[in-house]
Amino acid sequence: MKTLTIVFVLLLTHFVVNAQINKDSLVSVLNKEKTDNQTLEKVFGMMNKTYAENLEAQEVIGAWLIKNAEAKGNQKILAETYKTLGLSNEEAFKHQIATNYLTKAISISEINNFKETQGYSLVGLARVYIDNEQQKEAIQYLHQAIKIGKENNLTKIVSIASFDLSALLEGLNKKTSKDTLKLILYYKKEALQGSIKLKDSLNIYKANLGLAETFSGYKFFDSAFVYLNSAKKLINEKVSNTQQLYFYAILAKTHKEKGEYFHSIPDFKNAIDLTLKALGLAEKLKLPLWQSHLLKGLGEEYKGVGDNKNSVFYYEKYISLHDSLTDAQNFKDITEIKTKYETQKKENEILQLNAENKQKSNNNKILIGLFLGLSVLSFLGY
Repeated sequence: MKTLTIVFVLLLTHFVVNAQINKDSLVSVLNKEKTDNQTLEKVFGMMNKTYAENLEAQEVIGAWLIKNAEAKGNQKILAETYKTLGLSNEEAFKHQIATNYLTKAISISEINNFKETQGYSLVGLARVYIDNEQQKEAIQYLHQAIKIGKENNLTKIVSIASFDLSALLEGLNKKTSKDTLKLILYYKKEALQGSIKLKDSLNIYKANLGLAETFSGYKFFDSAFVYLNSAKKLINEKVSNTQQLYFYAILAKTHKEKGEYFHSIPDFKNAIDLTLKALGLAEKLKLPLWQSHLLKGLGEEYKGVGDNKNSVFYYEKYISLHDSLTDAQNFKDITEIKTKYETQKKENEILQLNAENKQKSNNNKILIGLFLGLSVLSFLGY
């Protein structure tokens, strides 16, 4: 266990995010470990603390855990491993793999009454469906997660599922009725209250930003700024640069929308300063989609203050980056289609070859049968 602990300490350091994991070495270390339930729990605990970016390492450790948990009949470790791998693959947009893991986690959890594992797995599965624009199924899974959370006093699951449901409802309803808006705000406030109850500062921060974005979108700017100020007070070392980027982007967007609504030059100027700050973070984090979104915002904001020169400059930068991203995505799509075609072609060739071999085998059996039959008849003197 000592060697394995050293391996996981390395996995938990920041440099491994950009490093390649030696799968063979990791497998070799794991295969030397005991497979009793206590060791399985320790290995799972270590895997659960690794960065989601280390998906390759998680897959190796997960495969070892699944194999040995099945052998030991440890259904809890099995369900938790499937859940963790499912959530990590969902974050990596590997939806088919994520669905496979999460459905297994849900199935095992339902049979064994592992409500917490079931709830988190349902949220993960809902996110897969959201990413694939299958909102009806996503809403169903989120409602199930909220129900399980409330019935079993699992506040964090209620909070997370409520937040996701509110964002989903908001995205579905571009022209939201008052009743739908009330429902969206209800779920977002439930997410906030749940996070406050748990003293979960990161999710309190996220919930405040979510509420600010909703209020800003419906022109309730004063309420939006109240929640943005609450979020600002929570920015600390636990809030990642990506989450800070989200804060500055929403704050800039709120000032821009207020500037457009009230024709307020000061708000447009505030929006420019904040968007430039967000753009700096996006460039530092190498997030081209965010950069594209923010460059477009700067074009609109400079137009709002009457600075046509800078407006055109940032619009041109936006168009250039947007086109390069679109070309890259198109190339990726074409490559994926080609790969699928080649794979299908090979599979068809293998199936055809198997069929031909089977036919040859049947023919050979027939010939052998006839030969044996003739031999018997000859032996009998016919």
